[in-house]
Amino acid sequence: LLKQLSVNLILATFVAAGISSFVANYLKKKYLLTPKMILVPAMLCMMPGITAYKAMISFVQLGYYGYNPQVFTQMMDFSFNAIFVTAALVFGISLPTSFWYRTKPIV
Repeated sequence: LLKQLSVNLILATFVAAGISSFVANYLKKKYLLTPKMILVPAMLCMMPGITAYKAMISFVQLGYYGYNPQVFTQMMDFSFNAIFVTAALVFGISLPTSFWYRTKPIV
């Protein structure tokens, strides 16, 4: 679905984490659970484990075989992808909670 709609992975992760957080905040009142009990299992499957692993393998290849521009570019691509997906998860989870519990206005 992401490839058909040409949606960026980081944006899709942010939106999915935000929707999951809103749903968890809704379900916490209905079932008397904390949002973390609902969010942790939902977010574990969205963690960028394979891209982080590939970045680590590329980093090890750079140390073992020496500098190669193609491997360095691949390592940086995987590293930034993993970092930005993780940041999108963090901001997607925390943004609805900050709207929910804010007591004084922004302005």
